[in-house]
Amino acid sequence: MNDSRELTLQERSTKRANYCLMLTVLIISIYMMFLFIGTILQGNHALFRLFVIAGMIALPAAVSTLFYFFNPVSIRYRNVAITCFLIIYEVSCLSSKLFVYNLFMIPVLVALLMYFDLKLEICSGVLNMICCILNGLYSIHVLGTNSLAERNLIFVICSIIIVINTITCLASRVAVLHNTEELAELEAHKKKQEDMMNSIVTVGTSVNESTQSIHALIEEMTEATGCVSQAMGDITVSMESTVASIQEQASMTGRIQDIIADTVSIADALTNISQSSGKNVETGQALVSNIVSQTEEVESENKLVKKNMTALQAHTQDMLKIISIIQQISAQTNLLALNATIEAARAGEAGRGFAVVAEEIRMLSEQTKQSTENIEEIITKLNQNAGDTIASMDHVMDKIGNQVSMIHDIEENFSGIRSGLTGLEQNAAAISEKTRILRETNTMLVDETNTLSSTSEEISASAEETNAMCTDNAERFKSVNNVIAELAAEAGKMNGFIEEYHRLHDADTDAETAISRQALHTA
Repeated sequence: MNDSRELTLQERSTKRANYCLMLTVLIISIYMMFLFIGTILQGNHALFRLFVIAGMIALPAAVSTLFYFFNPVSIRYRNVAITCFLIIYEVSCLSSKLFVYNLFMIPVLVALLMYFDLKLEICSGVLNMICCILNGLYSIHVLGTNSLAERNLIFVICSIIIVINTITCLASRVAVLHNTEELAELEAHKKKQEDMMNSIVTVGTSVNESTQSIHALIEEMTEATGCVSQAMGDITVSMESTVASIQEQASMTGRIQDIIADTVSIADALTNISQSSGKNVETGQALVSNIVSQTEEVESENKLVKKNMTALQAHTQDMLKIISIIQQISAQTNLLALNATIEAARAGEAGRGFAVVAEEIRMLSEQTKQSTENIEEIITKLNQNAGDTIASMDHVMDKIGNQVSMIHDIEENFSGIRSGLTGLEQNAAAISEKTRILRETNTMLVDETNTLSSTSEEISASAEETNAMCTDNAERFKSVNNVIAELAAEAGKMNGFIEEYHRLHDADTDAETAISRQALHTA
């Protein structure tokens, strides 16, 4: 597995231990395969069986090697390597009567010392002794190792393995104790160094921050002094022009005083005009009220005339009805007279007197008819004149109503004019009062302007003196700024030292953490 990042101390230590264990397993595996190939050349065993055993040795060795190259910093690699070597170890020991193969576990136990893991070392040693004893029993009872020399060899090798395992366990314990003591001593030195460096870092950081603050403050003061100097120069120029402006303002204030006096006179005249106009409006409003009253009386009279004319028209209608009845009676009388004349003519001489009477009655009937016709014509004209009079009265009533409405509008306008004149009078009075106050204020302004003119001359002189002092301070601030800049450069170097210390301290902390983890794991 390729990894471009920088390895920590623990990872580098684990990688070195894994590399040593991988090479040990690989070298022993290759050596065992050569031994079996030598056995093939001697012709003592079947060729196929030997190749199978060699393959069973090569496969775990290849797995161990490939696992290392896949992840050389893996903590689990030692377990994989020990498992693979146990397979190789047992295949070799159980496939040959040469009991000396049991000694090949010793280099692996020595390689495990680099892990500083006492528990791992003890477990591996005990496992090696158990396997060695079992392999010895297997050689005696299964492989048929019956000679005294071979049994003595098995006993000697088992004894050697027990002694070597015990020695490796003791060596591992001593290494772990030594490592623990070294870590404790290193921790004490690191603690002292860390306390000392923390104090130095604290002081350096404080000095650096103070230097930067002072440097920034001096720069701000220098800039502010320059701005103040420039501002005071501008103030000097401005004050010179201000003095001239104040003098001109004093002259203009005098002219304003005259204008204010004229304004007061005009406001008083406007108040008088408003008062007289208000009186005229009141008079006009009273006249309009009288006109409204008289117009309402005329309207009442016209209504009464209209009522009488309406009654007259009704009476003429009744008279026409009566005349119609008279005309009917006259027509019937004329008809009766005609009938009487006819009957008198039939009667002859006896009815002559009656005929004369009938003729007189007929003539009276004709006269009555003529008179009623004349009366009807007169009454018809009278009725028509009454209708025309009523229509004219209605028209007059409408005109009078419009006139009354217009008069009321005029009255309302007079009321609005009166209210406006009242407000105008109040505003004119307020303007007059405020103008008087303005005149008094302007008088005070004239006095203050004269005082301000003399004060401005004094300020102009003080501004020139302040400008000179700011120029001197600017030169002093430049000198102080140069000293602070040199101090800031030294503080920058100190920052570099502090950063380097932090980097080294972090690296040492990582190493200490790795060693502590390894020591805890071993314990």
